[in-house]
Amino acid sequence: MKRCLEWIKGMRWKMTRLLNSISTKVILVMLIVILPFNIFTIILSNMAVKNVTDQARVSVENVMQSYLTDMRERMDNVVSLLYIMQKSNADAVTMQKQGDGDEYNLSKYKFYFYFKDTVGISKSTSGAFFYMEKMDDLITWNMDTSIHSTDCIQKYLSGLLNTEVPLGWHMKMVPASEDGPDYPLLLFCTRMNQTVSGGWIELESTAKKLREDFQYEDMDVFFSDRPVTDNDKAYMTVSTGFEKAGIYLHAKISRMELNGTVFRVYSIMQKVSFLALILVPFLYILLSWLLLNPLKVINKAHKQLRGGNPDFRILDKANSVEYQEAYDSFNVMADSLKDLKIQNYEKELEKQKILLKNLQLQIRPHFLINSFNLIFTLAQEKDVGHIQDVMLYLSEYFRYIFRSNKDLELFGREEKLIEGYINMAKLRYPDSISYAIDYDPEIACVRLPPLLLHNFVENIIKHVVALGAMTYIEITGRYENQKVIFKIADDGPGMDAAQLEQVIENMRRAELSGNNVGMANAYRRLKYFYGDDADIEISSRLGEGTVVTVVIPYNLEAEDESVNC
Repeated sequence: MKRCLEWIKGMRWKMTRLLNSISTKVILVMLIVILPFNIFTIILSNMAVKNVTDQARVSVENVMQSYLTDMRERMDNVVSLLYIMQKSNADAVTMQKQGDGDEYNLSKYKFYFYFKDTVGISKSTSGAFFYMEKMDDLITWNMDTSIHSTDCIQKYLSGLLNTEVPLGWHMKMVPASEDGPDYPLLLFCTRMNQTVSGGWIELESTAKKLREDFQYEDMDVFFSDRPVTDNDKAYMTVSTGFEKAGIYLHAKISRMELNGTVFRVYSIMQKVSFLALILVPFLYILLSWLLLNPLKVINKAHKQLRGGNPDFRILDKANSVEYQEAYDSFNVMADSLKDLKIQNYEKELEKQKILLKNLQLQIRPHFLINSFNLIFTLAQEKDVGHIQDVMLYLSEYFRYIFRSNKDLELFGREEKLIEGYINMAKLRYPDSISYAIDYDPEIACVRLPPLLLHNFVENIIKHVVALGAMTYIEITGRYENQKVIFKIADDGPGMDAAQLEQVIENMRRAELSGNNVGMANAYRRLKYFYGDDADIEISSRLGEGTVVTVVIPYNLEAEDESVNC
């Protein structure tokens, strides 16, 4: 009995959840209102579309057949016209003898005007030609120049007549102009007494007229020399042909435009859909309450969260189980996101502090070793004064690194440290180093990551300076357009393009291992403090030296720290 009651209670909970489910409500609404109406609409629309398409196909095909019938009559008239001109005109008969002298030229001149007038009166042909093979002389008259120019017709005929001329009717694609596209031309050729004569009919003009008669906006009418299959779902293709002449007429009509007339059939559906139209406002109100309002609540909550209000929570009661779960899920997500954001911020801050401290504590082993070796050498020479200078410099060096855990130091202090370092290096490399430091006075108070510029001077001492050769080091600092630009240059041997590219790649990769560690260190610290607007550029040429340019965004007007210098 207890188990039965638990089963009934479980089923009741499932039924309650199912009835309160938005999926169930939407399905019920679709079954009651939308589904029958849609099924009826689909069936009726398919029937209407099929009827309209079939009627349009028959109508278009009948018109095209009419045009082809007219085309056949024109073709027969062209053949008759050419025959009459060749046989009945005395000048044509004399000209076709193709004799030498004035007789040929006179008969040709007279025949040309007769030929021109006869073709011009005829409405059957777009043009005609006579070609005397023996004299290699071509006479043409192009009546319709709206598509093909006379020059292109003559050029095409000249090329055709120099080959084996295909007799009878045939279709050719002929250029419309020198640079224009090819258009179809229905050409007729016949040979008699060493004379090739013929005429042509402009098919594009016929196609254009046919397009105007149909009055479809998205339609194409064209001729071809072979049939075209109707396998395009977007267009209906209607084809008819005149196989004797080897021409086929095709019409491609957009099915979308063609079926637009199906909306006339929709008038039949108006009475049937009247009741559904009355229910549309009520359906909209119902769906708004079920779907749109809860979605607006969720969207509002997300906008609050994105807008920087992490304490916003959804307190409304949802009208469906799914939306209530979404509300609760959002509130849990917002709580977790807030806690996670704080944790990540604290971890990232601690990580950055540790990283920065590691960067600042990196001391080059070669620097210490060289300093100790220099002290040992000076001790052997009993040069107490210089030993004292070196020890004082090292004391100042380490005090500069560790003093008060500062992230940034004044350039003026860095400059003094650099100058002391160069003077110490001159003890190790006597008569091998000269230098100059020149900077705008106002940038003495600009703050830099400690040892940023010092690092590049170290590289020059390590890789460029050598005993017996004088190396000149120049350090400049300028303030331009809210940027501080430092340049550290030497006149050493420099680098070729491949070496320079490798050094720049190692630096910008900012990996604190391998070659160019100091430069990668400097690049990484510069980006950390100043962002993407800060940069380090290196240029070098073999035999000319190397220049390192450090660019720092700095507004001296807004960050006047002179009181702290």
